[in-house]
Amino acid sequence: MGVKFSGFLQANKLYTLEGKLEVDKEVQLVGDIQLYFRDELTDQLGIRHSEMASYTDHQLILRAYRKWGLTLFDKLYGSWSFVLFDHDKNLCVFSRDPTENNSLFYLSQNNVLFFSNCSIFFRDSSLFHLEIDAHEFMRLSMRLVGTSIGKTMVKGLFYVSPNEYIVFHSATAYSKHNYPSKKFEKLIYKNESDYFLAFRSLMAQAVACRLVNVNKPGIFLSSGLDSTTVGSFLVASLKKNQLLQSYTSVPFFVDERDKIELVSEQPLVEYFVKNLSNVKSTFLNFWDTSHADQFSRMDELDLFFPIIHSNSFWLTGVMEQAKLDGVDTLFTGQMGNYSISFKGVESSLWNSLKTVVEYLKSRFFGNGMFRRREWKYSIIRDELLKKFSKDSQYENEFKLGYARCLSIASFRKKAFEKMHHFASTQWSAYAMKHGVKVVDPTCDKRVLHFLQAIPSNIFFRKGVSKYLLKQSMKDLLPERILWNRFPKPQSADIGRRLAKENFLPELVDNIVAKYKNSFFFDMKKMEAVYAKWSTTQSRQEQHVLSFHLLYMISMIKSYEGIQGGSDGG
Repeated sequence: MGVKFSGFLQANKLYTLEGKLEVDKEVQLVGDIQLYFRDELTDQLGIRHSEMASYTDHQLILRAYRKWGLTLFDKLYGSWSFVLFDHDKNLCVFSRDPTENNSLFYLSQNNVLFFSNCSIFFRDSSLFHLEIDAHEFMRLSMRLVGTSIGKTMVKGLFYVSPNEYIVFHSATAYSKHNYPSKKFEKLIYKNESDYFLAFRSLMAQAVACRLVNVNKPGIFLSSGLDSTTVGSFLVASLKKNQLLQSYTSVPFFVDERDKIELVSEQPLVEYFVKNLSNVKSTFLNFWDTSHADQFSRMDELDLFFPIIHSNSFWLTGVMEQAKLDGVDTLFTGQMGNYSISFKGVESSLWNSLKTVVEYLKSRFFGNGMFRRREWKYSIIRDELLKKFSKDSQYENEFKLGYARCLSIASFRKKAFEKMHHFASTQWSAYAMKHGVKVVDPTCDKRVLHFLQAIPSNIFFRKGVSKYLLKQSMKDLLPERILWNRFPKPQSADIGRRLAKENFLPELVDNIVAKYKNSFFFDMKKMEAVYAKWSTTQSRQEQHVLSFHLLYMISMIKSYEGIQGGSDGG
């Protein structure tokens, strides 16, 4: 599982409050580090394989820094989040890996630089007086925009982005640096099948290296291609007599109106694991887990993204069950939709024309399209959002949610990079809270490098989306999963679940009454979403409205948790 650490930099000295401090002469290091393929790194460091086991990952980082200085990052392959302090050079380095699920937060106060890989440290400590950053709060209220990269909704609380490391010379003097980016020569294979063989090999390695030193692995297992791909390689990599515990969320509120194969993951997951003797499957409907309980425990939520949404009840429930089962590392393929399975250029004339039309619409009508679609779901008043929307950075970032480049592949790449800033940090927060490390092989550095180097049309070919993934996984995944056309329904019963819980009427009434005169929050929006949610007969629409309604309530509750009794002013 992940290791929590925290401390501070004061008067050019590094102090730790939590976590073990490693020291190598003038250099100190504290962090959560797991290196993959250590033999490759030790070869470069001149360490014999017979001596490798005597070095911890922390010690290898210190050796690497001593040899290569700040160019060490292009030599590292693994999962890490650490703070390194060099007394001789008087510099402090904050680093987290570029692709894995990790986090590192920091806050400067009275010339003291505090840091932790868990944002709850800042919420729980009496050292800090936290305040809402109104600008970032408004950004977060629009889910397709989100907070600025590197910032949270709390004033002065920042996080290290996946693609950067930060060098501090004092609590306030620092410089940000991007990790070295390699230029990839295009990989053009003679035979199409070579792409599939290469992908298989890289995914197998990505899963296997994360399984090293794992005692009891688990996996979030849906019936989708991404998680079953990870599951397939994971099963093949298990040690003898090692058992994989899988967790699948299934709907509880189903009735005779429902076709089970359309609303539940269970049939396909059972089909996937039926002949796998080393997998123990658990199907969880969370009938005893309510959203009302989550709202009553808002103070337990992470400061980075304190949002209760339509999936939060089962994400939390799976993590809690995994911990009870003794799982120490939980595998997921959540980011696969933005990495291993993204689409390339669609070659048909119709799709090309459609893409151009969408692109032109977003270029000429982007602001109007965005306002109509998103502002009605932001709890902030429109006049404030209008003023806020003139910010150039905001304009560039919301276009990512709506603009469609002529190359779908390049759009998905941008979407992945933005999504990964959020998802990797959020998974780290889940891991810290529940004591179960979460890993995602679909974000593996070598896999991503391969995907960047191959032709984009290998992702969409012969009229087949996810072509690379589907062809690579032939004979490894059942045909029923490879060619399944039903959408993933993990939250299919969210509307009925909320209706059964029946806590929303009173909660919404109380919030509307409290903030009806607020010049910051707009209660008419909440009332409109709630009224539509209450009357719709469409399960799909109810699901979407549930997401937005929960999001809006979460924004207010999180504001109250930090600002106390303020009315949003």
